[in-house]
Amino acid sequence: MSVAWVASGAALVLCSLAASAGATTPARARYAEAVLALDAGRATEAAAKFADIARETDAPDAWFALGTAELTAGRYGRAIWALEQAHAAAPGDGDVQHNLDAARAMVLRSAAAYAGEQRTVLPGDDDMGTGLVTVLPPDVVARVFGAAWVAAFGLWAVSRRAAGTPRGARAGLGAVGAGLLALVFGGLLVGRAVVLRAATYGVVVERFVDAREGPGTQYPATARLLSGVKIRLRGADDGYAHATLPDGSTGWVERRAVEALTDR
Repeated sequence: MSVAWVASGAALVLCSLAASAGATTPARARYAEAVLALDAGRATEAAAKFADIARETDAPDAWFALGTAELTAGRYGRAIWALEQAHAAAPGDGDVQHNLDAARAMVLRSAAAYAGEQRTVLPGDDDMGTGLVTVLPPDVVARVFGAAWVAAFGLWAVSRRAAGTPRGARAGLGAVGAGLLALVFGGLLVGRAVVLRAATYGVVVERFVDAREGPGTQYPATARLLSGVKIRLRGADDGYAHATLPDGSTGWVERRAVEALTDR
């Protein structure tokens, strides 16, 4: 699978740098040096430079560049982490999605080598145990919610005009059904806002990390999470993070193996 690299993306990053208090010619030079390093095949060097710029600017193109460099360097967990940051900031960007899919595919290709005796969790499942709250894209939920309310009011108006007739009765039942559908999808919108706003997420950046029943190696492992698995962080204790796994179960993972995603 090919990797998309868009050199023109430099413009947005440089604009972010220019808008920041520390925007200087050296900052622009750092980005140019990183691009040259990546184009010359020095992906690890480029990733280190892009990482500094991404953390400094939090610009989606900087995260995209970092993810692309990490992907080229073969560090797929860190690539997925950076590309998840870019995706959250620019969800409609096709190049970001392309490289995110490519990184996940590379992890899946090597999954057998890191599978343990316990169940193996692969990247790509972002349900995070929140069920229907996040299973549908937010734009789909919003469109269904709006359409259902419009239909409910329209059918209610028809039922009033045709009261006492079979047509009015059918319209009344349709208005009730559309209203119930609007309530369900309105609840999904509210639930998504509450659940996701209160949550902190992270991505496994090591080749794998075991989820355990408690914060320490003395506790048995219940699952093995491969690079790029997205988890919901719930708390921490002695170098371990308590996390919700994609299937909704919980476990403790070594904190050093996880990079947190920026809250947006």
